[in-house]
Formats: sequence, structure tokens, C-alpha cells
Amino acid sequence: MLDVLISGGGMFSWAVMLLCAVFVGGSLLFIAGLQHGAKADDVGRALFAMIAHTVGGVFLTLGGLPAVAAMLSQAPLSLGASFALLFLFCTGGVLLLRYEIVLRSLPPAATAVPVALSQLLWRVVGLAAVLLGFLSLTLQLLLGVAPELSSWAMHVTAMLYGTLLLWLARSPAEPAHTALWRMVHVKKRRK
Repeated sequence: MLDVLISGGGMFSWAVMLLCAVFVGGSLLFIAGLQHGAKADDVGRALFAMIAHTVGGVFLTLGGLPAVAAMLSQAPLSLGASFALLFLFCTGGVLLLRYEIVLRSLPPAATAVPVALSQLLWRVVGLAAVLLGFLSLTLQLLLGVAPELSSWAMHVTAMLYGTLLLWLARSPAEPAHTALWRMVHVKKRRK
């Protein structure tokens, strides 16, 4: 029994590896946060709050995207599935808002590194969603595969979600219209 838990495919070993990765990554972020002159306690709270904030965003995504895709494809969800997605969405919203308040209460020096890393993570996820949705839809059309309504809905949902993430993960100092302009147009270098 114990060798199944500890083996490479066991759930226990994956959980331990995930915890070790979070510990090592958190330690590196913790050290980087201290470089800005913040207190160790504030950096630790900021790091935990940013992880919880990100988990809330993931729960919001997991609860919202299937519902939006089902609505666009006109495929009704069962009552149980609807309540499960709503519960997941609400849990993510509470987590995200609760730890957003915690992050805003901490000094900027303590939150600089975790917030910058989180913005980078969400931008990468947004870019990947836009590109994968676009490429998948384009390849279906180029290869002559007639996409069904549900397929179109999932591709469009992924592209819209990625665009929303790219827009929301912009720097707070960057105005919204500038971020959208940069997403659409490539800046020309001045000579």
C-alpha cells in the first residue's frame, strides 16, 4: 500500500513535488521581495495573498468558462452542473476579492515582486489562450473540417478570455487604451 502512494504515479508523490516546488519558488520570491527593503512578515503575507489571489482567479475561470461556452453553443447544462459551476465561481470570487483587499493593505515594497510575477503569469496564460484558440480555429478551417457550433463557441470563448486576461494583467500605471493599442499594434521603433 505504501509503495503505491510513494511510487512515481502515486498521488502522494505528486502532492509532495508540488509542495516542494511551491516552497522553493516561494523562497526565491521571498528573498527577492526582501531586496526591496520590505519587512519579512509583510513579504510572507504578500506571497501567500498572491497565491490565494491566483487560486481564486483559477476557480473563477473554472466556474465561468464552461458556463459561457455552454451558453454560446446552446448546449444546456444540467441543474447539478450549473450549481457546481456557480459554487466554484463564487468560491473563486470570494478568494480573489478577500486577498485583493489583503494585498492592498500591505506596503508596496512587499507586494512588488509577487504582483509583478502574477501579472506576468496571467499575461502568458492570456496570450496562450488567444493564440491556441485562434490557431485551432484557423487550422480547422484550413484543413476543411467544418467546425460545429460548440467548437466555434469554445474557440471564441478562449480567444475572448485570453484578450480579457491580457487587458486585465496590464500594469496599473498603464492606461487601458494604451494596453489595448499595444495588444493590437506593434510599436514602431523610432530611428
